[in-house]
Amino acid sequence: MIQNGSPECILYWLFDDSCICLWRHGYIGITTNWIKRLQRHRRTMARAFRFAILYRGSKQECRKLEHQLRPHRHIGWNVAPGGNLARFGAQHSDEAKKRMSIAATQRSPPSEETRERLRIASTGRTNKGRVGQKKSEQERAKISRSKTGKKMSEEFCRKNAERNLGNTHHRGHRHSEEAKQTISAKKIGVPIHSDEFKQRRAERWRGNTLTKGQPWSAARRLAWLQNKEN
Repeated sequence: MIQNGSPECILYWLFDDSCICLWRHGYIGITTNWIKRLQRHRRTMARAFRFAILYRGSKQECRKLEHQLRPHRHIGWNVAPGGNLARFGAQHSDEAKKRMSIAATQRSPPSEETRERLRIASTGRTNKGRVGQKKSEQERAKISRSKTGKKMSEEFCRKNAERNLGNTHHRGHRHSEEAKQTISAKKIGVPIHSDEFKQRRAERWRGNTLTKGQPWSAARRLAWLQNKEN
């Protein structure tokens, strides 16, 4: 029984023809996003497998069942024990929370030597796990619902501005000639804004008092003349 609007959790078993018993063979896992989790297994597992959904319920229930099926390490394809019960229900003390807060706020930025090592290590690396992958309509709708109606508080905006003040991580960076040509080739023939976006923006800005009485820029005047000729 799912309560308090919690997402449904799934307990599943991955197996192949060599697997006989789910207590000893294959992989046992839990997830609240079955489609995404299955896609990740198919990308990362170096073997073909089939799957079976064993139970649907709350996350607490699935964790307990997972721990019963995988009580310790290296059972079947699982590396770690199931259920994540080593820290399940544990809470940090106020003193520990204060130490973590101080450590996070007083953390010094990485040195130039560290940044250079990170740059060299990441040169040529791409996130191949997301290359060519598009979010499903269901996932897009879920992200949209989670962000709809949410506004950043003034305090958050102020702290964010103060934190980014003086940020020079990308200052002085220059693209190579090859990178410039690649960027230019991708943008040739691609309109900056669609006609639909321009129409929505024009309706949104209609009656905007921020630009009332301000002189037109050269680009705006040129665009107005071109539209008038057309």
